[in-house]
Amino acid sequence: MTPLAAPVVWRCKNEHVLGHVSLIDGVRRLLVYRNADCPDDVSVVLTGLGVVKCSACKRRRTWHAGQDALEELLALRKERRALTDNRDS
Repeated sequence: MTPLAAPVVWRCKNEHVLGHVSLIDGVRRLLVYRNADCPDDVSVVLTGLGVVKCSACKRRRTWHAGQDALEELLALRKERRALTDNRDS
C-alpha cells in the first residue's frame, strides 16, 4: 500500500461522497459522514470491516481493512492478552 499524502474521497457508485480515507496513527481509516456529501459531520471511523449506506441514494458500499489495519489489530490484541495474563498471575 502506498502512503496517503492527503485524505482520499470515498464515494458510492452514484458518486455521492460517503466519507474519506485518512492515515491515522499509521493506519488507514475510513471517516464516514453522517449524510452523504456533508464532510462537516463524521459519524463513525472504520478500521475493520463495515458496510456503509449512502444517505442520498441508499446504495451500499463495503469497506475492509488493509493489511496495516489488520496488523495493528493483532498487535493490540496481543498487548491486551499480555495484560490479562499478567493480572491473572
